[in-house]
Amino acid sequence: MSRGGLPLIFTVIVCCVTRHWSFVDAEGIYPVCCENVSGNCRTACLKITLIDLATKPERHQLFTAHLEQHCESTKYLWDFMRCFNNTTRELQRGSNWPGRECCVFAKDPRCRVACIYAQSVYELEPVCWSSKESGLYDCFQSRDDAEKCCGFVAHRNGSSSSNVGCHNFCMELLPASVSPPEFSYSDLILLHPKCSEASEVVHCAWGLGKAPEHPLECQSCCNASLNQACRAACMEVSSNELSGIRAVEILISSGCGPPDPTEAFWICLLKSLDAEKSTSFIAAKQRPNPDTMKLHCCLKAATSRCRIACFNFHDPDLSTGNFDDAFWDCLEDNLEFSLRSCFRDVSLPCQTGCPTLGFCSHFNDRSDMSFRSCDIQSDKRAQRKFEQWGKEGQLALPNGTIVTLKVHEEECSQTWRGIICNQHIQPCDISNWDITFCHEDCVKLVFGCLKEGSQFHAAEICASLFPSTARVMENTTTICSRLEISASKKSEHFLTLPQEFSTTPCHPNPCQPNERCDVRRESERYANSTYECSTGCVVSSKDGTALYVASPEDKVVVPYLGADERVCYKVCTCTREGLMTSCEDMGFCDLPDGCWSNTIHYDHGSSFQRSCSRCVCLAGELICSAGYCLTEAQRDEERNALTGLPCSCPTDFNRVCGLNGKTYPTECSARCSGLSEYHFKGGICSLEQVCPYSDCGPDHWCVERSEVCLAHQNPCQQHTCVDIKTNCSEQPIDVACDTDGNEHSNLCSLLLAGRRFHYMGKCLNGCSSYGHVCGQNSETFESECAALADRVGTDYKGRCITVGGRIEKGLLNTCLVVEKRCPPRVLSNCVNVIPPDACCSVCAGALRILFSKRRLHRLAERNVLTITSRQLITELQRLIQSSSCQVLGYLTMENDIVVLVQRLNVTGESATLEEHLACVRESERLHYLINSQNPLITTNAMLWPLAGSKIIHAHVPRSCTDSHVMVGYAQHLHILFCIIFIFLMKACL
Repeated sequence: MSRGGLPLIFTVIVCCVTRHWSFVDAEGIYPVCCENVSGNCRTACLKITLIDLATKPERHQLFTAHLEQHCESTKYLWDFMRCFNNTTRELQRGSNWPGRECCVFAKDPRCRVACIYAQSVYELEPVCWSSKESGLYDCFQSRDDAEKCCGFVAHRNGSSSSNVGCHNFCMELLPASVSPPEFSYSDLILLHPKCSEASEVVHCAWGLGKAPEHPLECQSCCNASLNQACRAACMEVSSNELSGIRAVEILISSGCGPPDPTEAFWICLLKSLDAEKSTSFIAAKQRPNPDTMKLHCCLKAATSRCRIACFNFHDPDLSTGNFDDAFWDCLEDNLEFSLRSCFRDVSLPCQTGCPTLGFCSHFNDRSDMSFRSCDIQSDKRAQRKFEQWGKEGQLALPNGTIVTLKVHEEECSQTWRGIICNQHIQPCDISNWDITFCHEDCVKLVFGCLKEGSQFHAAEICASLFPSTARVMENTTTICSRLEISASKKSEHFLTLPQEFSTTPCHPNPCQPNERCDVRRESERYANSTYECSTGCVVSSKDGTALYVASPEDKVVVPYLGADERVCYKVCTCTREGLMTSCEDMGFCDLPDGCWSNTIHYDHGSSFQRSCSRCVCLAGELICSAGYCLTEAQRDEERNALTGLPCSCPTDFNRVCGLNGKTYPTECSARCSGLSEYHFKGGICSLEQVCPYSDCGPDHWCVERSEVCLAHQNPCQQHTCVDIKTNCSEQPIDVACDTDGNEHSNLCSLLLAGRRFHYMGKCLNGCSSYGHVCGQNSETFESECAALADRVGTDYKGRCITVGGRIEKGLLNTCLVVEKRCPPRVLSNCVNVIPPDACCSVCAGALRILFSKRRLHRLAERNVLTITSRQLITELQRLIQSSSCQVLGYLTMENDIVVLVQRLNVTGESATLEEHLACVRESERLHYLINSQNPLITTNAMLWPLAGSKIIHAHVPRSCTDSHVMVGYAQHLHILFCIIFIFLMKACL
């Protein structure tokens, strides 16, 4: 049949069809099927128009269910539904024609019906005249333009999933209409990343619609970008009230780059414009975060070959699968002990305490011990293995030898049970993150429970169950631990820690698999919970379960492999969407090189004493304290000339304020700490009037807030600008406490209420809010609570009048003037220390920490972080597992950091020695985390500069805090040793 005959035949069909239709109005065209029913069925039928059936095929199933529900009692239901289904099938003939969506704009009912059944615009010519149906033909033209525009990417690049997504999104922005569609700003922005492979589509589609004429409001998101150029472009758009496509193009071309829904600025802007549309798009565009903690483990590789293989295996930008074998070979290399240990520490961290176990119940309530795999699953695996051994009664050795076991005898049953539990629950030691069981101890226990077999067989069993026992034979200096076989009645002199006070609420993790758990102490506690769950960025995972989650706004250090096999760093920000974005390259790379000092070479990571300073070598950077020392060779007159202060500075209290916000007792002390004459001035920092000279704008109120920055190249900001124009309830929650002990959601609310600012954070319990105190950092605070809010402990009551120095023979005791002001120690026999720069002793675990100035200054130079003492101590507290301990600390005159971990002050409760020792153990855990450069430290940008730690509290014999089961003579010696130790502590103190 000729093409020319089609319109005539179609006209006849249309005429025949239209004779059987009734028209309620211009919109309400309904099938003739509706005339054959009545009541609710007819009402339901009339609500479904031909336009709906023709243009909404995805809703056919819904239409059918709707009719069946309302027409089930109809007498002629079968005939009615057959009529309806036939009509639907007839309409499907032209379902692929884009112009069908325009049929709603036809004025003439006959034209509309013809349009609904047509497959192209040519079939409408006899019925639909363009002179009368201008709106209809305008719509046809717009659909044709949209199809050409949106289909460009498919014609050029094929039908990949990204091209299909671009085409579909583009067509959604250009719907059937008689006039150009009106775009929102989110439409303009989101089209760009959807069609990133075809910029022609973006500009073509932009030209087919109407861009917004009102200014693009983006000022609230300008500071979300870490890119200075982007912030400047954003402020230009905002201040000049630019609108339309020009506003979006300036943002893209002038620094913010193409719209990327994983970048903080674009996320902020998209959410402010259209939260619903942007949320679904951001979720769809999420890219898995790199396993950052495992990347940090790659830095511990002993050889460059394994370092490269490790990065290639774990970096998503490098991983191709070609390096899998090389990486696994490295983990088995004898030289790569540090690499292997780091991956084990990340996957199975050594954690204090244990939940309630069933089979291995002798490990319950042992908060004096740490475990790597203390969970119900490991407990069940241990039970299954024990039952299997009991059933088989024998064990196959690696060499194929079969040995018979004594399993059912009571004593041996307990022995095998304990051995299997040790293997699965994996006790560990915080001092070296590994626990090596005594080989002879294991062999003796196993040999006694073999029916047949020699000590050689027992040794083989121990080596297969606990591979680390085999290494002890080669290295006799390795400290080993006895196997914890069963629960036994502990002597009253064993300092074990009852679970009721040494709580670890985040172990096991009570939160969802990919949530972060943070311990909430009484002063931080919300809703009376000991922990808080929050979403964040997964920076390490195993089998799809998060091992470590960073909080929103946390800065995460991501290492990557640079040129010449050097390791480089970038710092990314964790967003509330769980993405690590706004990554800023730190601009320097390093290798685990050693350091030279006075012609002596020191390995990377080593600590040593250089003259009178403590030093550590970190990736080629030599980091030393501004310390001093006394020697026996010094004559009395030489010793008498020393003052006990660093650099033997005078003890006169003539204070100066450093650029870093720290008050030094004298100008000499400031210089000794590394400050030049341009970095300090006379006076006390906390008394400086800074608000009259602040940069707060007219819509902001200045509030003075003292801070001590670790870097001193640039001034440390001593104030906060509070927005008083924006409604306080709309501002972020940042709790503040006033001088009357009332809490406010933020500083804006506090000022609005006419209150006087005291300190940031919840109003604290268990401390005094009145009366000046001298902090352990020799700074005067308005109250004890104000000092604690600043993470500083109280040295003595009243204003500071002296500074603590080294108290030794021949040195002047600068603390005699305040000796009577020192508060009594809570425990007379505690592990105590007089913190550096302070005068009074305190019950606490204490560390002195050196930090990398190179890393610290680079973070500040790149505008990523300016780290304050308070922020650093707060971040360290997040690593403390016990809810009964708090972390305090400060920057010293020797330019290192003192960290004190002590029992949390709780009103109405008295501390016990056991509680105190739990906190001492936590301090030692921090010590080993820092010295081993554990990924928990190096991943966190706030802790990344920490280079080395030294324990300064009195050493507590491990045997008195770790209650391992012993037998016979050894057990009596152990108890006697602990009794003597406690007696000597009481006698000396």
